[in-house]
Amino acid sequence: MDRTKRILVLSLIPMLLTLIFIIYLVVPTVTMFNGLNKEFKQEKSSYIEDKGKLDTFNNNNNLLKNIEELKQKLGNFDVNVPSEDDLSILLIDLEKFAESFNVKVIGLNSKFEAEKEIIDPKIKKPKTTHPVRKKHVPSPLYSISLEISAVGYYQDILNFINTLENYERKVAISGVKVENYREDKNTSNPRVQMTINCEVFKFNSQDEKEEKP
Repeated sequence: MDRTKRILVLSLIPMLLTLIFIIYLVVPTVTMFNGLNKEFKQEKSSYIEDKGKLDTFNNNNNLLKNIEELKQKLGNFDVNVPSEDDLSILLIDLEKFAESFNVKVIGLNSKFEAEKEIIDPKIKKPKTTHPVRKKHVPSPLYSISLEISAVGYYQDILNFINTLENYERKVAISGVKVENYREDKNTSNPRVQMTINCEVFKFNSQDEKEEKP
């Protein structure tokens, strides 16, 4: 083989080696990388989808928990805040409580009925020095102020008040006045007369308000 052919063959060898390297190493590596990249994108898409489902599931669970808590809070709302005064029922129950604690109810006076404004605590009032005139919208919530007078021994009276605070109908006690019972002023173990100022509430739904003339 003459010198020219030998030089030509020697110059072709690196090219052949480079071609072999590309065919057997680079091409498979690129193909594998493309496949892995495609799988990664699929896995990423599946992860995002699964995460979205998980977030939705967690949100639904939180929503269900909130609904259950709301049901528990409002389950006895119609009992705590009835739609009618029902003061006669309250008086009957008070007499039952009083009898169980050896207390005597000597008076139940209803002072007045007042409309209660319902305010959302999340809504902040605008800061202004000028009075804001707003259209009056009748509130469905009303309070009835009561004055309950009871006679009994001090501890029995306290038990009576504690029962009143835990009564199934919402009773908000605003003040208590205690004084010696006049008829027992000459006895060695006098009873006390307690005057309890409190409020009960009633709630008129929109349907009930529309039915009333």
